[in-house]
Amino acid sequence: MMMGTITNKATELLATDASLLGDAVLDGLTVIEGTAGLWDGARRLSAAARFRTVADILAVEPWHGMDAHVWQVDEHGDLRYTGFHRDGVNTCVFRAADGAKLGPLVLSALGL
Repeated sequence: MMMGTITNKATELLATDASLLGDAVLDGLTVIEGTAGLWDGARRLSAAARFRTVADILAVEPWHGMDAHVWQVDEHGDLRYTGFHRDGVNTCVFRAADGAKLGPLVLSALGL
């Protein structure tokens, strides 16, 4: 139950205070796994990229043209993006390539 409170607070802070995450430095490659909800069904995707900080991740919208989107730290400690559009929902999870969770780094940088 405690994680829900942390997740809600982190979501709120991620939306308004991404600048706090400029000191959350990433070391190495970031893996992005996601699903695009399309009018003719869902498509899975994955990619790898280098980001200097967590703030750099938040500055990139994984999909353009979303009607709304949310960044959050989920119950598994993952940094998650959810974008909403007329044809469905697009989601993606960001993790360090070595399997480390980015959520704890985000929560620490936010002082949570």
